[in-house]
Amino acid sequence: MDYDKIVEKMNNALSDKRSFDYYINYIWDYENDYDKDEIVLYKKYIEQLDKKENKILYSGFTFITLSPDHKKRNIEYSDENIQHLKDFCKAQFTEFNYSYAKWVVESGKNPEDPHLHIHAFVRIKNPKHHKRDLLCLWCKFFPKLIDDDYHTIKCNTEDMFRDKQNYLLNERKGTHMNFEDLAETHGALGSCGVITSK
Repeated sequence: MDYDKIVEKMNNALSDKRSFDYYINYIWDYENDYDKDEIVLYKKYIEQLDKKENKILYSGFTFITLSPDHKKRNIEYSDENIQHLKDFCKAQFTEFNYSYAKWVVESGKNPEDPHLHIHAFVRIKNPKHHKRDLLCLWCKFFPKLIDDDYHTIKCNTEDMFRDKQNYLLNERKGTHMNFEDLAETHGALGSCGVITSK
C-alpha cells in the first residue's frame, strides 16, 4: 500500500472546500450537530457555497440599451450612421471603462420603419461617473440622449446573465429578432476584457 498517495489524496480532499472531508473536518459542528444527519447538512452547505459563488461571479454586470426615442429622435438608417454607432461603441466599450464589455448595434424589427440602437452587456469599472462620461461621448456622434434613451438593468443572477448574453445574438432573440443582423452584415458586434469573478 502506498501511504504517500493516500496522505496526498486526503490532503487534497481536505483542501477542497467543496469536499465532504473538508466539511466534516472544518465546518461540521460536532457539539451542535451530533444528532443531525451530516449528509443533509453537507448538502445545505454546498447550496450555500453555490449561492455565494454565483453572487460573486454574476455580481456587477449591467445590460445597457442606448435607444433614441423612435418617434422623436430616431437615427436615420444608413451605412454612415451604422458606422458612427460602431465608432461610438469602439470608443466607449473599452477596457479603460469596463473589466468586460460586449456590444451590438441593432436595426430594429421592422424593415419599413428601422430603429438603430445599441445593446451592451458590461461590468463597469467606475459606476460613479459612467453615465455622465458615456452621454458626453455620445454627444460627439449624435444628438443628446434623453430620459429612457439610456436604460440599464442590473444582471446579478445566473439567469439574467445568460439571458442578456444571448440577447446580443440576433438568432437567439426570438420575437425580438432584428430584420437585419448588423453584426453579420456590418461587423457591428464587439467586446473587450474577460469575465472573471469580481
